[in-house]
Amino acid sequence: EEDVGDVTDDLLSRIARQNSPDMKGRVASLGKSGGGVSKPLALIVVPTRELGVQTAMGLYELVGGNTARTGRMFSSAKNMLKYKGPKGVKIGCVFDEIESTQGLKLQTDIAITTPKYLSKLLDETDVDASKLRVVVFDEADLGLELTKSEDVQSLFYSRRTASRLTYLVGASVNNGMTDILAEKSKGM
Repeated sequence: EEDVGDVTDDLLSRIARQNSPDMKGRVASLGKSGGGVSKPLALIVVPTRELGVQTAMGLYELVGGNTARTGRMFSSAKNMLKYKGPKGVKIGCVFDEIESTQGLKLQTDIAITTPKYLSKLLDETDVDASKLRVVVFDEADLGLELTKSEDVQSLFYSRRTASRLTYLVGASVNNGMTDILAEKSKGM
């Protein structure tokens, strides 16, 4: 079983290693939230808020954030669920109704959400499935099962503007996930 930090570390290092001229242009805007990024380039879907917070903390550390426990750590609205790290990567999380109502901030590089709020992010175009370069389903067996068929179709079967890395992560990656994907893609 891989730790969430290992998965996100691998994900970010793979993005950073894309050295072909074609891929350089595609990922050049990652970490430059003030510039060409208007929609997230990466989407991480987790089955629970708790796992989402753990993933956000792992990413926070990877982009240079300090996780030392201090009395002021979460004293303001700025925290690890919506932040721009020292390396310029802007992370946005949607795990509850309030965050869902607010949506993602403009120019978010990486979005983290649960299947419950994925539909809203896609419907309101906070996340444009055609522009995503990385899609990760952590605890994929449960995450895919909880995700609406329309959202699975949008993420995996819609027309894309760029090539994409897709990760289905879980303690037991098996044929069950293939069956879930096949079931969710019926009627296409």
